[in-house]
Amino acid sequence: MLEKYSGATRVILTLGDPIAQVKAPFGLTREFERRGQDAIVVPLQLSPADVDAGILAVSRGKNVDGLIATIPHKFALAARCASSPPEKRARRRHVPGQSRADG
Repeated sequence: MLEKYSGATRVILTLGDPIAQVKAPFGLTREFERRGQDAIVVPLQLSPADVDAGILAVSRGKNVDGLIATIPHKFALAARCASSPPEKRARRRHVPGQSRADG
């Protein structure tokens, strides 16, 4: 993994505070690689006080294709989505073993 990334690699950022416990960047980057996509998911720790400025700054990145948020930033990010329809802005992922009503 990450043997072929370069300046052409597309970047998806995972925003959170704290961020060290987040496992998604590894798994998602590996899945992009498996699919032949030149993309990497990178964790970025932003405090709640800095999230607005951080989202604004990184959304201007020409090689940034998306943002993923963890708590406490999910709702801040959803409120600032520029291209996602309202019904898709904030969704809970279905966790196997839970009923649809729970997750």
